[in-house]
Amino acid sequence: MTDQLIFTKHGMLPSGLLDVHDIVEWHDNFRVTATEWRLKADYPHFQGLDSDSKEPRYLVIPAGEIVRRDVNANCLRGLEMSGTQATL
Repeated sequence: MTDQLIFTKHGMLPSGLLDVHDIVEWHDNFRVTATEWRLKADYPHFQGLDSDSKEPRYLVIPAGEIVRRDVNANCLRGLEMSGTQATL
């Protein structure tokens, strides 16, 4: 089975290279969930060919770097926002 490609700030990376961490924070009337995607190991990311020598150029992304972060905020009690369900 091949790894699924995940869109990151460095382009598409195979999911097998990434560790996924969920973070949940509770605030008054809100719950914030963040999903962080970090590299498991150093990754040489292709940057293109050098304009003079035509040799490939790579940027080494260090292990542990956050390459993607998804955040979701949920309002827990909508009626306390001075609105009806229809207007929220």
